[in-house]
Amino acid sequence: MKAKYGVQPLGRGSLAAFGFLLAHSVGVEAQETRLDQVSVTADRLAAAREEFVGDSKVEVAPSSRASLTKKQLEKLAGISSVYDSLKYLPGVNSQGGNSYGSGGASFTVRGFNGGQIGIVRDGLPLNDPLFQTAVGSVIGDPEDYESIQLIYGASAASLPSVTASGGSILLKTVAPTVEPGVLLKQSFGNYDVSKSYARANFGEHNGFSGWLSASTSGYDNWRGDAPHARTDRYGANLQYRWDENQVNLIISTQEMFNYSNPARSKLQYKTLPYDHGYPALVYPTQGGTNGVNDRVTPQASQLVNSTSFHVQNYMLNGRFKLADNLRLSIDPYFQRIRGGTVSSGPVTLNEVALNTDLNGDGDKLDTGVPFALQMLPAQYRPGGTAKLDWQVSDTHKLQFGGWYERIHSRQTFAYVPISANGRPVTTNGESKIAVDGRGNKIYRSDQRTDMPTFKFWAEDVWNFNPELTITSTLAYHQTEVEAHNVGLVLNRLGGLDYGNPGYERDKTYRRYLPALALDYQYDEHNQFYYSISSNIRIPAAAALYSVVERSQKPETTINQELGWRYKNAGLSSSVALFNADFKNRQVSYLTPENITAYYNAGKVKTQGVEFALNGLLPRDFNYSLSYAYVLAEQQENFDVEELNGFSTLPTKGKQLFNTPKHLASVGFGYDDGNLYGDIRALYKSSIYGDLTNKESIAGVATVNLALGYRLHELGNFAKEATLSLNVNNLFNKEYLQGVSAGQFSSDRADGRLAGTPTYVVAEPRTLIASLQLEF
Repeated sequence: MKAKYGVQPLGRGSLAAFGFLLAHSVGVEAQETRLDQVSVTADRLAAAREEFVGDSKVEVAPSSRASLTKKQLEKLAGISSVYDSLKYLPGVNSQGGNSYGSGGASFTVRGFNGGQIGIVRDGLPLNDPLFQTAVGSVIGDPEDYESIQLIYGASAASLPSVTASGGSILLKTVAPTVEPGVLLKQSFGNYDVSKSYARANFGEHNGFSGWLSASTSGYDNWRGDAPHARTDRYGANLQYRWDENQVNLIISTQEMFNYSNPARSKLQYKTLPYDHGYPALVYPTQGGTNGVNDRVTPQASQLVNSTSFHVQNYMLNGRFKLADNLRLSIDPYFQRIRGGTVSSGPVTLNEVALNTDLNGDGDKLDTGVPFALQMLPAQYRPGGTAKLDWQVSDTHKLQFGGWYERIHSRQTFAYVPISANGRPVTTNGESKIAVDGRGNKIYRSDQRTDMPTFKFWAEDVWNFNPELTITSTLAYHQTEVEAHNVGLVLNRLGGLDYGNPGYERDKTYRRYLPALALDYQYDEHNQFYYSISSNIRIPAAAALYSVVERSQKPETTINQELGWRYKNAGLSSSVALFNADFKNRQVSYLTPENITAYYNAGKVKTQGVEFALNGLLPRDFNYSLSYAYVLAEQQENFDVEELNGFSTLPTKGKQLFNTPKHLASVGFGYDDGNLYGDIRALYKSSIYGDLTNKESIAGVATVNLALGYRLHELGNFAKEATLSLNVNNLFNKEYLQGVSAGQFSSDRADGRLAGTPTYVVAEPRTLIASLQLEF
């Protein structure tokens, strides 16, 4: 297989920092691919949809799914982020998260990374559209969610996503209650963790109901010399119901200030202290000696390697009854990311080349004036979906739907002064950007992107008989990426390139996406299903700003599943065989010049099996087991066409990096309605750091513990109180938990394509104690 790679003239650290910051999502009841809006009379799934075994939901859709329910989130997650909580679902390899509800956890499922999973919150897609990453900073508080559902492999046609080649995550917001009430939660932990959360329900009045929530949290980074990080969030769900119609306005905002942690090579992991991070070094921009070439050579500083964002999400979910057999769902949304920065570290500017006095010492001789290189984002994402459900007969239903959005984004990497305390002058997006002698602002890059997307689909659900249901779907997806690169940027000599006219590039990706699912209910206990679907993931928009390659081919997959489920009053189990055939698998890597290269890695076949079991035991005990085997095998050697010829790597037959072959969990719990406990062991096998499988990190097993006690009927003081303790990494293991930046090869003999993989350092043992009161 031959491929070209494109080089994005931005540091990998900058992109990684941006990817660290931007995403998460939630789904609504109308996102179910089955008959959510209108029940078919003969559909035995409608009654079974909300069955549970203990706290675990019994899945019934004809595809592999797993959910974290409200009770499981309250017990297991504590105040962890939504992404970090995914580790409790079968077959999920989670890494990089923390126990404090902040930061950027990442994950893989069946060899798909988070950027290949469509993440949807109440109809709003939350994957970052420019870099196609899954970012945790826009998701919000786990206390605001009713459930998290993972759809493995096949993604529902009705979901709005340009990234879902490997599945979807649906986040469902807590609904307003009929009765008014207040929920307060206070949490404390080691590393100076503190979180205060409050939610007030108004109760229902003439069809109106709703709640408002607010939280503030902070912690000290356990690595390096970082100051206190902080996140403030606000949320709302306002609802109006009349007859059989309903409208919900869901709002979520977040302001955060956090610090980045450096990834490590295996050598650094062995030689540096485990808690070693960025030092809190101070490199102020102002200062120097007149008449002297003041030159600073800054190193990475925790004070500059920081992130700050303001994210606003608005979702409007409408459910309308047009006739007894006709229902309409409309879900418009708007996302605004404005203000804040991602600082990739201190860099230097040259006064001679720029013909200006940057540090205020009265001369223009200084060739190494320190500045912070910051990404200043501005992104607006309006869009919406509409679905019409037509109940043709008692056993036949049709759905017609469409989705449209148009993303407007400006991404600038600018040079911002560093104040005397070592931090960038401001982090609100209006930074005092450095200017040259002509008064022009100085950018590493200035990119403006528009991305209009639309999708139409038709779905047919037919109950041929009480046992067999066939669902067939055909969708058409089209995304256009309009890239405009502003020409005036910093050149190699450190001055602005006034002769650079910039450029505009445009690429359209389109594809028909058929799907078929067979659902056979053998009896009340046994369900069998088979599904096949075609999915698409468009390339990252950043690839269009490359130096060599102007576009990539979209990644496409054919996903197949064959599954069996068994359930009774005290047990639910599932087994699924899966196969995913990739074409034009998309990957990025860091070149020796410290810039990001995008490429299509050719064909990959992912096969495996997943098993899950949840059961109840006598005397209020329960248990859970899960196991996943994933063989993600590259089908071709990799031939890269470079500026100076071809390079070939022996990747055929090798496992994808950051994809463990074995994942398992074992849990044992107790819950008598008052006292509860859960101890759970999570295991992942070794993973590779490069495509040639020449470097790997060891597998590991960790243990998490959750304990709690509920106090009921507290008289006039409160309706209920819950005391809880969550301990993650109970035995305080020190290990590398996943790949941060993979490489083609870790063998220097492979020349230009060789590099050093870096890995994520696992969080040490953390303890979070919480008190929750309900009034």
